Amino acid sequence: MIAMALMAATILAADPPKPPPTPQVKAVSACIEQVRKESTHGLSPFDAYVGQDGRIRWYGYPDDVFKFRKCMDQRGFPVGD
Repeated sequence: MIAMALMAATILAADPPKPPPTPQVKAVSACIEQVRKESTHGLSPFDAYVGQDGRIRWYGYPDDVFKFRKCMDQRGFPVGD
């Protein structure tokens, strides 16, 4: 009986499974990887993410940002300024 209660508590306390990444999130991840590989700045500080509102935000050197935006456009997710 105690084992069942502990098992039930463990199941209830566990985080629900995360939904699979959206195509947009997959594109952002792939483009981040590509930009970091192609960066001329050594260990590139470039990063990007999809916010709760669905907008893509990024940080990095201007040429890395250009590469990211181009990559996203090529994948069907054009991003603005």
